[in-house]
Amino acid sequence: MDELTLREIESQLALDSELLFRMLGAQQGVGSSRGTNRDGKDVYENIKRSLRVRICTNRRVQTLCGDSATEKTTLVAAVLDCISGPIIGISPITVSVLLVKEGLNNLCADQWSDES
Repeated sequence: MDELTLREIESQLALDSELLFRMLGAQQGVGSSRGTNRDGKDVYENIKRSLRVRICTNRRVQTLCGDSATEKTTLVAAVLDCISGPIIGISPITVSVLLVKEGLNNLCADQWSDES
């Protein structure tokens, strides 16, 4: 992963989730040009549902998520690798950061508990 992408990940990890939702809303072009939290949350929830299996069946993501020593930037990068292809029109970094902030263990609880 290049240095610019890592800096963008670190920068977005430092942001409040509500601001990230507004960014998604604005990127998708819903609501006002600045986007709203609700617009961004709707976009995020739709994307999260569509990518859940892709993320939760990825062994690298699961392994990194289970390792308490994993840095969030590394986990975001792994999610980014998983989802960057199918996302068009919005930043996959923003979506990856939100997924990690929200908790991949929550997103994948059903999938990962079945494998235990």
